[in-house]
Amino acid sequence: MRITIEDYIEQNRISKYLPDDYSEKLLCYMNTYNRIKDTVKINYDYPELFCCYTLNKTCEIVTLNEEKSYLIYDMALGQYMSYLNTFINMEDLTQDHLEWFYSRCRAEIFCSMGQFEAAILAKMMTDTIKECCPGDISKCNNTLPVVNAMSYVQECFVMLHEISHYRLSKISHEEYKQQIQSMRAWIHKEDLEILDRRSTEINKEFWENGASDIVKDIYNYSSFKSDFDNHIILEHDYYSKDSNIEEIICDRYALSILINYMESFLPFINEIYGYELDKREYYFLVCYACQVALENLAILEMIDNSCASVISNGYEIEIFKAKKLNDPFSSSLSRKRCLIHSMIQLLDLKDSTFSDGLPMLTNCFDDTCLILWEHLFNPSISKKVKEEYNIKVNAFEICNDNNVILILKGECLARVRGW
Repeated sequence: MRITIEDYIEQNRISKYLPDDYSEKLLCYMNTYNRIKDTVKINYDYPELFCCYTLNKTCEIVTLNEEKSYLIYDMALGQYMSYLNTFINMEDLTQDHLEWFYSRCRAEIFCSMGQFEAAILAKMMTDTIKECCPGDISKCNNTLPVVNAMSYVQECFVMLHEISHYRLSKISHEEYKQQIQSMRAWIHKEDLEILDRRSTEINKEFWENGASDIVKDIYNYSSFKSDFDNHIILEHDYYSKDSNIEEIICDRYALSILINYMESFLPFINEIYGYELDKREYYFLVCYACQVALENLAILEMIDNSCASVISNGYEIEIFKAKKLNDPFSSSLSRKRCLIHSMIQLLDLKDSTFSDGLPMLTNCFDDTCLILWEHLFNPSISKKVKEEYNIKVNAFEICNDNNVILILKGECLARVRGW
């Protein structure tokens, strides 16, 4: 039986209601993908781009009926990375902002898991915070040009990363193993500690010599964390797995396209940013946005994983507290570390003056990201939000019979899909 891409989406994902500007965004994604295809020539047909908008927030390459391949790009992923980019650049970020974001994510994840009671509680939290916080918290993204520019680079990075997976799937097993071995050899052969020290020196040189206003705008220096010695991660176990090495290969491939084909991407970024970036500023934006992309993807993955640890037999705030089942930094830092050294090498091949002066986040997350991680495991909300939330929960418990639950489940799923 033949399966269409629409069948695949319906069977494997829960679609959200399309936003009002869906057609405009779809055209933007198609233009971006066509720009990538025109820029990077490969020895086989590109997978066809299929954009969706689902609760799953994941992108993947699928081949249907053993003949046609698709790059499924979930527009919801771009939306949520944009929220995280906004948080990094917000001066008045609060714990309530973070809980609104996490509860919104959880409501969608619980719906996709069929855990509707937990989804209802998470939805109550998002509604409560929105009611208690001034302004429209749900529209806090897409307000800063730097956020839009970062999000565009990250979406290109994600697409190119998936194309690299597709590229690797087309080569022979022997060639695949050779690429894995070559990358692993690079990881272990390079004196990574020397490179780590160099990236730290690059940061120091950059800020001592000053940066243009546009670069300062791109990178919120106040959130920079240079606690380099405490975050060196070698993670030999991580590097021993071929699947993890493949992720590093695909990261480097995506980054190399963005760096080496600047002329294809810069005009559109300038249009988004409303400013003519020079080469140095473009490389800076790409390097920073790609590093933050790995942080954003790791955070979304951890939220998804944390939902599996939630026990749905109580209605306290703690129901949303993630269990620290493993070190959330390890795999993301290992990938990020390799990405940073790839950046230095790729830029050195073009012009060593480009990398001497581009701040790297070395082997740590910046302060805002650490706050995001901490809130996931130790949620904290304002007293007003907590009191209003408990009122909603108590009302929910009073009317907690099967018929009402059935209605609430349908309403919750409809409202979550309509975000």
